[in-house]
Amino acid sequence: MGCQSVLDWLFKNGNAVIRYRIADEICKDNIPVGISVLEEELLSSNEVKTWLSYFNPNEVSLKNYHGSFNTCFENCMNKLVNLGLHAGIKEFDEKTLPLRRWFSNMIQKEEEKWDVFAMIIFAASFLLAGYRDEAIITFLKKRLIYVYDFTRSLDYNLYDNEEVYGGIPVAFRGRPIIKPDLYKNGWYKYPLIFDVYGFSAMIDTCDICDKDKIYNIIDYILNTEYQVLPDGYGILSAQGRKYYSMGWDVKLPCFNSSFTDFDKCGSLLLQRLELMAHFKNAVNSWWFISAVNYLESFRTVDGTYILPKQFLTEKEGYWVMGMHMGLGENRRQRLANEIESTFWILKIKKTAGILTL
Repeated sequence: MGCQSVLDWLFKNGNAVIRYRIADEICKDNIPVGISVLEEELLSSNEVKTWLSYFNPNEVSLKNYHGSFNTCFENCMNKLVNLGLHAGIKEFDEKTLPLRRWFSNMIQKEEEKWDVFAMIIFAASFLLAGYRDEAIITFLKKRLIYVYDFTRSLDYNLYDNEEVYGGIPVAFRGRPIIKPDLYKNGWYKYPLIFDVYGFSAMIDTCDICDKDKIYNIIDYILNTEYQVLPDGYGILSAQGRKYYSMGWDVKLPCFNSSFTDFDKCGSLLLQRLELMAHFKNAVNSWWFISAVNYLESFRTVDGTYILPKQFLTEKEGYWVMGMHMGLGENRRQRLANEIESTFWILKIKKTAGILTL
């Protein structure tokens, strides 16, 4: 089948999520059903109802916006975006409004009182969902300048002399300690994964100057020196000899190994490909081209795709680590894997500008 025929097959066999996202994101033409009808189907689906029930907009605290539980904002919000929800859908707008108000109120405070860690998560997630409130854009532009100012020098020396630190917990020994100057007052100078998600949602609408900054940051990430940094960056130190494990690096799965080594990172590879497809310098990189070529090995004679189950992980855990790649298909049904695999690969190609319709 040609690409249009594959899309027709997906639209015919897919669930409400697949059908809506095809019409809304991949192929707005030649869809036999109106978008409003598809939106109603989407909001009526059990998958969307379940994840909307996890969404708690009433308060902002570390335990309910950051963590591995489905109810944590960072997972729930972005899973709902994966299921097709976005700004302009009334039910979603109403759910997110209290948190968007919280964000706007936060950014009006003195900068010293900002919860930067939370704001990085919220700003990126809101923009991914299509919310372009002034406060969100203002914060992400500030993050862009902050990260760009550090990455443009191609400085990969992030670590301090461990000998000057005492009381490091046994569990953290052997991991490098990040220089405190690189995260003073919560303003991380090195790029975090949610920063890059925010930039991916900015790049099509920002001016040429900001685009150049974003591409510079992506070049920093694509450098081998970055990709050999320790996973999760390392350890953060705080007053009173307290230490915390850092995470949120922007490592690219299989960058330094074979793509056949996907047993532990298949879903993360697929997710990071979808992310990096937003940046033209990433799309032209050997990693991206090689990864897409590898995915072609799972193409069927009909032009659809059937990926190994490791690429479509769906379980409680961090969305940003590829734990929620399911699109609501009934995994007991014969076509479930083929439908979700095909959608993700077509979506990656569409975003990267390499899908021919």
